[in-house]
Amino acid sequence: QIEKGIKEEGGKKGRDYSIVVDRKEAIKLALEKMQKEDTLLIAGKGHEKVQIFKDKVVEFDDRKVVRKLLEEY
Repeated sequence: QIEKGIKEEGGKKGRDYSIVVDRKEAIKLALEKMQKEDTLLIAGKGHEKVQIFKDKVVEFDDRKVVRKLLEEY
């Protein structure tokens, strides 16, 4: 639904947005693309400490992931 809305507003994949299925990789890409004075909003699952997939539950905390990625910079 989000991608559909972006396209309806004239957005082009690869230019205006990317689709990254892996949440950690998506956060990493967003951090890498940030410029000075940018703000990153990580929405939708920030309060959860796990990701639930069809057949498994995986420990995942957005806050911990962001902290660890920022330590690498």
